[in-house]
Amino acid sequence: MSPHESLTAYDVYRPGNYFRILSKIGLKAFYLQRLALIVFASELEARDTLGGATRPEAVVVHHPLGSAFEAAPAPVSRSAGPLVVGYLGRLHPKKNLEALIAAVAKASEEAKLLIAGTGDKGYVDKLARLAVKVGMAERMEWLGFVPGDQRWPFFDGLDIFAMPSHYEGFGMAGAEAMARGVPTIVSQSTGLGEIIQRHASGLIAAPTTDGFAEAIKSLDRDRGFLEALKVRSLSIARLELSMEQYAEKVVPYYKGLVGCELC
Repeated sequence: MSPHESLTAYDVYRPGNYFRILSKIGLKAFYLQRLALIVFASELEARDTLGGATRPEAVVVHHPLGSAFEAAPAPVSRSAGPLVVGYLGRLHPKKNLEALIAAVAKASEEAKLLIAGTGDKGYVDKLARLAVKVGMAERMEWLGFVPGDQRWPFFDGLDIFAMPSHYEGFGMAGAEAMARGVPTIVSQSTGLGEIIQRHASGLIAAPTTDGFAEAIKSLDRDRGFLEALKVRSLSIARLELSMEQYAEKVVPYYKGLVGCELC
């Protein structure tokens, strides 16, 4: 099984319907007793799912990327001018977009923010009011849902991708940004941060206004470092997130499950 965060404590015990919580607890116990192998997307997801459990067998293999690498352009050099910061994903309180909007406003008087995604109208309206309050309304674009074939042009127009989520078992949008040579800032509770920290290929910040504002400001001040991160982000994504490396890691486990020594 690849649970995609669905068995983590964060997901199982999130506030909401009590019956749903009890059902998730029961399903989690059922799966942990009967599965032979769980493939996790990050150490964070593995820890928050298994806790101290010793079974089933578990392996951490980061999600692979495919078409993101196709015709990836050379990173665009922007030694001057306003930064373009972007976010792509659900517009949901879990994603902590309030902190990002306020952070961009605090980090720079010129930086632009592109928000791609959809969500509950009440929450989106709340974010729009915040944008007006902090002086970001004129520097933001609400792009709505961006279909799959339009993701790459979206990423290619950014200087920085930001993911301030309260929790992400991995963070696929951030990985896709890296694969397009876009330096990525993630919160401390994001599985993708394990790659970023291991290779110094981006920044990890506290999921607060101050935390993300300082990270954005540091890249704005040092454009040379920003340019170096663009090149490094792309190379590390190719190293860690290709379909080839994914297959190399998971295939031996599947062969072991079926007792195949020669296939």
